[in-house]
Amino acid sequence: MSFTLRHTSPRDDKTVTARDGRLTIRGALADNGLRFEAQVQVVAQGGTRADDGDTVTVSGADSAVLVLSAGTGHADRHPAYRGDDPHAKVPAAVDAASATSYADLERAHLADYRELFDRVRLDLGGRVPRRADRRVRRRCTGGPSTSTSTCT
Repeated sequence: MSFTLRHTSPRDDKTVTARDGRLTIRGALADNGLRFEAQVQVVAQGGTRADDGDTVTVSGADSAVLVLSAGTGHADRHPAYRGDDPHAKVPAAVDAASATSYADLERAHLADYRELFDRVRLDLGGRVPRRADRRVRRRCTGGPSTSTSTCT
């Protein structure tokens, strides 16, 4: 696989740099000074990787994983709503994830996902027709049909 990773945005309140296969977007909002940072590490297997100013290019790789972390300096504290600079945490998160195998990253992701989304099951009481031929499918999806079958 071959690709070039770059960041595009109409915003002019940020800098974008590429170094050691990592794209870093860092800045502060012009209107209120909120600091932000995002980093994407390209972990390629095989092929070559090259950094050029504000892009990371991978050529001829067997595979590649993009590891992303992002943060802002927002804090839920009145009246300023400002906290620590995100640069304190973003690179550490990318470094830790980049040093983890794809299988372990996937396992951790699925565990997080399941904890959030496997908490509820929804059964609307419908049943699947015994014979889902074209006529029944059309009838059950709103299309014209001469079938007398029902969809419940």
